[in-house]
Amino acid sequence: MEMIDVLRAAVERQSSDIHILVGKPPMIRIRGAIEPLAGFPELSSEDTKRLIYSMLYEDQIARFEENQELDSSYNIPGLSRFRVNILYQ
Repeated sequence: MEMIDVLRAAVERQSSDIHILVGKPPMIRIRGAIEPLAGFPELSSEDTKRLIYSMLYEDQIARFEENQELDSSYNIPGLSRFRVNILYQ
């Protein structure tokens, strides 16, 4: 599974948010309700880290690891631009 696959599926479902959590499949918000993104497995901590880090530059990873939070954006030409908030809890 790659982050671009998660983002494409979420856009196709017209979701407003995507939540990536350890122990759950990618979750999406549709009209206020959060539901699992069909066809995706539960995420391990390694899966979660790999997906999140795949969207970040090295300096963003360093800031995230220092602050345990990061606000950013991620652009996929031809698909959309995404606002990203990463929080380690």
